[in-house]
Amino acid sequence: MFIGLLMFVEVARIDFSDVITGGAATLTLILMAVTSISDGMAIGLIVYAIAMVITGRARQVHPIAYGLAVVLGAYYVLLPPL
Repeated sequence: MFIGLLMFVEVARIDFSDVITGGAATLTLILMAVTSISDGMAIGLIVYAIAMVITGRARQVHPIAYGLAVVLGAYYVLLPPL
C-alpha cells in the first residue's frame, strides 16, 4: 500500500493542461485500477504514442517509447488472452 501511495504522489506532476499527456495518464490510472498495473501502463503507452503521431508531435516522443509501444501492441494483437 505504501508503494501505491508513492506512485500516486507523482500524479501531481502530470501536465493535465496538455490533452494528450493528461488523457493518456488518466487512461493509464483507470486501467491500472481496473485491470493490472502492467496492462494499464502498456495500454497507456500505446495510446500515448499513437496520439502523439496523430497530432503531429511524433518528434517529442523518445524512440524507445515507440519501440515499446510497437512490441506491446503486437503482444496484445497477436497473443490471445489467457
